[in-house]
Amino acid sequence: VKTTAWERLVGDAGWAGAFAQRALQSGNHPCVIVYNPLEHTGEDVLELFAEAIHLLPPSDRWKLEFSTHVRKPSGNLSWWGVVEKFKDTAGHRKCLVVDLSNPGSCTEKGMLVDCARNGNQPDWDELKAELRPSKAMEQPETPVPIPLSAGDVATRKKRSRDKAFSREMG
Repeated sequence: VKTTAWERLVGDAGWAGAFAQRALQSGNHPCVIVYNPLEHTGEDVLELFAEAIHLLPPSDRWKLEFSTHVRKPSGNLSWWGVVEKFKDTAGHRKCLVVDLSNPGSCTEKGMLVDCARNGNQPDWDELKAELRPSKAMEQPETPVPIPLSAGDVATRKKRSRDKAFSREMG
């Protein structure tokens, strides 16, 4: 998978692999593309995201959540595009940040970084051994119950305290 948009817009296709690796390893540490809307558009960011998504295993591609234009991060977004004047919003999290105005070279290492640079298709079995999917990318097998009312929440909390007390006493 050759990542030509990353090469053209960022100067180093390896960044696409770094984004993909982060998506599989640590869904709670987003990747951010900072861009100047006078030089780049949300469509440029979308093109970069699309290429990086193709480096993910097919079964994980649809699980990734992203937005090409975010002012303030929210929800479970793994990747987001931020207009330059809002780039400080990326600072409060452990983000991998690529500023399109000054991207620099990607120093990340790994199979997906190499595949992004050389255009080879990742070996999914080898990738599974190299990377362990993050909890954010895994889908729960059973639905999580949602409390129906504030009283239900209070009852659950009381039961939890009662169980903890019973364990301590007995």
